[in-house]
Amino acid sequence: MIFTYGRVLNAIKKALWELVEEYQGVRKSLQNLVEDQKRNTAQLERIGAAIEWRWGSEGEVFVI
Repeated sequence: MIFTYGRVLNAIKKALWELVEEYQGVRKSLQNLVEDQKRNTAQLERIGAAIEWRWGSEGEVFVI
């Protein structure tokens, strides 16, 4: 009977480790998405500042 409990506990332990590994992979993917979004936002802000600096003071309308 103790042998059976040991097998059950080992199966549970294995399943939990698999869940932890999957969670860590999802967590890393989400962190990468957030970092990419921050970089994209910063790049768009730099582009906006460059456009404003280039055309904003000239009073011209900039159309894309």
